[in-house]
Amino acid sequence: MIPIELGNHAAGSVLDFIWNTYLAAGSYTRSTNGTIRVYKGNDVVQLADGDANDGITDTEDFDAVTGVHHCRIDTSVNPTFYAAGNDFNVVVAGMVVNGYTFNLCIARFSLEKGFDKVDAVKIDGLAAAATKLKTALGTEVTGAAAAGTLSTTQMTTGLTETRDDQYNGRTLIFTSGVLTGVSTVIQDYNGTSKMLTFTAVATAPTAGDAFIIV
Repeated sequence: MIPIELGNHAAGSVLDFIWNTYLAAGSYTRSTNGTIRVYKGNDVVQLADGDANDGITDTEDFDAVTGVHHCRIDTSVNPTFYAAGNDFNVVVAGMVVNGYTFNLCIARFSLEKGFDKVDAVKIDGLAAAATKLKTALGTEVTGAAAAGTLSTTQMTTGLTETRDDQYNGRTLIFTSGVLTGVSTVIQDYNGTSKMLTFTAVATAPTAGDAFIIV
């Protein structure tokens, strides 16, 4: 039997997989189930089904299908054993099928092996920096160029803001059209005409070109 490659997962994950017992004549149930063991790394350190906090659930003849078995490994129940940065092998030992005894490696997996850790609530170790970024992103404005004045320094828009100068000093970034990816600084905003005046760009936008203001 070729071990099932379960891949690389986050520590604390629950892994489910199906494995089979069969011989040339067909599928067979296990007359003796044997014991599911999980080995960590290149070591005899292991957890076996039935140990305290092993996280292993072995179901023979899953859904009453002969020779099809289900195994669940809940790595959250023992974070000391199922630690990030390790490889694991799942073995069934002492299993008897049709009078034959088998000891097999049935699956392999890793937990955060080579993962790059991302702290979603801090930037450069600072929670305050992440909070400021969240606040800034919450003020982002989206819009599009509209028919009217469209030049390298001015653009009629579909913005709904009615107050003058509301976007002065902020950065305008085009997200579609010939200026996609181009950014410029807003010099003036007219809340009546919805006109933006900005530092000159290389090409005039066209009606429908999308942008964001950050």
